[in-house]
Amino acid sequence: NRLYVLAELLGKDVSLPDFAGQVLVRSNLLFPEAQEWQDFCDPAGNQVSDKGDGETSIQVLGRALGHTIFNRRSRIMEGIEAIRDLMRSHVGGRFKFNIDVGCEVLVEALMGGYHYDDKKPDVITKDGYYEHLMDAMRYAIIGLGGITQDYIREMYQEQYTPRNEITGY
Repeated sequence: NRLYVLAELLGKDVSLPDFAGQVLVRSNLLFPEAQEWQDFCDPAGNQVSDKGDGETSIQVLGRALGHTIFNRRSRIMEGIEAIRDLMRSHVGGRFKFNIDVGCEVLVEALMGGYHYDDKKPDVITKDGYYEHLMDAMRYAIIGLGGITQDYIREMYQEQYTPRNEITGY
């Protein structure tokens, strides 16, 4: 129930297979002893694009990375709330959300680069820069089970009262 963001990688004008190659090189360089990986992506990656040969982005990435790519449908605000909850919460005097200072783009995003639109206060600004890594972090949190009934109960234990004592809902 903790999140440690240890590195970031933001691609620019790069194909999916080439970006996957960059991810593999960077991951193996930074974490040479890692035995297992999980990668998460936008649920829209399940859509077949007219730009490819009938494959989805998830299929292209999975083949390039050599393993399954996970995704889970959710609303943007669910992911944002999961991030907020992790940032506010702590266990044993340690915060549940931890980010390495080397993740400069994510740090800038969290310090205001990723923000609500001035004209639409309930909509996140799509700026073409900060949104990409924030979305990626959100996909990972959701994919790792950031929004589950158990998670909600843990985060809001004091406020949570089941409607039905038998089912717990």
